[in-house]
Amino acid sequence: MPRESVAVSGADTQGEGAAPAAPSRAQPATVELTTPIQAHGEEVHALTLRPPLGKDIRVIGFPFAMASVGGDTETRFDAKVISRYVVELAGVPLSSVDQLSAADWVEVMGAVTSFFGQSGLKSSRGSTTRPGSGEA
Repeated sequence: MPRESVAVSGADTQGEGAAPAAPSRAQPATVELTTPIQAHGEEVHALTLRPPLGKDIRVIGFPFAMASVGGDTETRFDAKVISRYVVELAGVPLSSVDQLSAADWVEVMGAVTSFFGQSGLKSSRGSTTRPGSGEA
């Protein structure tokens, strides 16, 4: 039977009477794929990414770098680092990440970077964003 999504929840469950979670706490992000991929021998139609932890950041690094270029701020995304986050946060092998269509990869990139205060390829006034190849 096809698997509809691979979900790894990083959110804590709250019992009755528990204090509400802080509003700034990241929640899992689900990306519906336009083209299914194979993961763990099953067809996957959506990826659910848990929020990264400090250990993830320490081990993997940041998925982007910002630099001032000619008075503007430029954001460069690191494809290799983002792919490693997808492996860890969605619980799928790298071979599954490699199957993502370009459109799905950009959506997943946006989900990963949103955990860090970045929202994919959107740019604000005076700034530009460019996906990187993962190479320095």
